[in-house]
Amino acid sequence: MAFIFCGDALCGDYFQIDRIRTVEREPRGGSVVVHEIREGSEVIETIFVPHLEVDVSARQRTRTRGLTAKVYFYDERRELIGKPVEPYAVDRTGSNSEGSRHGMPVFLGEAGGKETLYFALPKALTGMRRWSAVVVLGDKKSVVAKVFPSGMLASYDFPEKPLSEVRERIDRAEAMDPLIEYVVKTRNERHPQITLFVRPPMGVTDASEVRGVLAMSVLANNVGEIRRRLQGIEEEEEMKGFMGFAQKHRLLIVCWGARRLWDSHRNWDDLAREEQQRVDRDFEDIAAAWQRGVGELADQYGFPKRGYLLHGSCAAGQYVARLALRSPAIFDAVHIHISSSYDRPRPEGARMLWCVTTGELDGGYERSLRFFHQAREAGYPMVYKAIMGLGHAGHPYSSELGYRFFELAMELAEERAQIEADLTGHSVLARRAREESLASGKPWPEIFRDPPYVGDVVNQAVYPADQIGMVPPGFLVRLPSKNIMEVWKK
Repeated sequence: MAFIFCGDALCGDYFQIDRIRTVEREPRGGSVVVHEIREGSEVIETIFVPHLEVDVSARQRTRTRGLTAKVYFYDERRELIGKPVEPYAVDRTGSNSEGSRHGMPVFLGEAGGKETLYFALPKALTGMRRWSAVVVLGDKKSVVAKVFPSGMLASYDFPEKPLSEVRERIDRAEAMDPLIEYVVKTRNERHPQITLFVRPPMGVTDASEVRGVLAMSVLANNVGEIRRRLQGIEEEEEMKGFMGFAQKHRLLIVCWGARRLWDSHRNWDDLAREEQQRVDRDFEDIAAAWQRGVGELADQYGFPKRGYLLHGSCAAGQYVARLALRSPAIFDAVHIHISSSYDRPRPEGARMLWCVTTGELDGGYERSLRFFHQAREAGYPMVYKAIMGLGHAGHPYSSELGYRFFELAMELAEERAQIEADLTGHSVLARRAREESLASGKPWPEIFRDPPYVGDVVNQAVYPADQIGMVPPGFLVRLPSKNIMEVWKK
């Protein structure tokens, strides 16, 4: 006996129950719904299981972990028969499942396709002529429910009924792949497009589960090389370390390649006025495109749009520093290493935390000191470190300092968010007070105004804060935590 029904349903338009039919006798070609009798690991007999087949779908790609899928069975008086039935585990080899026998595939909504779920008929239905069922599919926000073989849903009671009556459209983020690639056009002929990669922490497909975002620009010969590094096929030591940091702290990674659009051997104040204006125009275009592209990805997958940690080294460090200065509302903290070329410290840059590391023998060392002094005068909360004996190269100490610095930024995230709320809120008084505070030349975090330790950036010495007089004013760097100080003094 088999009959098909596609009838009464109350739901939004996200989940769909497309078809229900009973299968009470094994089809000629056999069935996937079987009970296996085993001896050890060997299947010695399979017994057909009468069941409902239910075709379901979702509006977009959705992870099934956390979804509700069940069937309630009722007798002729519409009284519940036993407990709800969960999807029967069937062989899903070749589908979007992990392994072979599972009740649900890993995803619904793959390429707009439908999936079939199977529900074993309770033995209590044997000989019962007028039974009915309610099939339920959804999540904690809403469900779709459908009566089988006929009837009005309002006549049935089941726990998810209030969720089945949700009428408004609910936006849900699309489930994430292990690596997402997205091309953004910039409208700038010198840098016509940016290929953005998004890599969630391993095991995460729901972006709402991430703690934050680590944005990284990297140097690579081509897009394929970046892809292989993010996939772990090729390794680069510094990038590998920051990927490990992101995994440890459950951070989603946004990554892209750097392109040099400026003179890497000169700071902004070394450039002729016309050249500086050209660089500004170029990077205004690029920053706007980057922000648009990341915003589109964040909307699609549901990851945060603000509070990012930003890292780059060498030319990528030059790139991210210029990006941060033009998108200060997005980033909480910036770490750049051996950047060699530095842009003008804009007043709005004081909203972010800065960590600048370099090599004492790097060709851009003097330029990094100049940027440090200019930024400090502008009230930037900044940790600066030149590693002794290091030239233009990466170093474990610079990476470790970056990790500790980003951990501090995560601790200050709420205070940082309040800055943006004051600057963008409706209160004129709050906005004016915050603008005046940022323009005062004093860093906004208390631990930078009154740090526990201070350092001498030239003589590489550390002192408790009560010995600040030991450091010449021009050499002073504030060290806001013990963890940072211990790495800084190495």
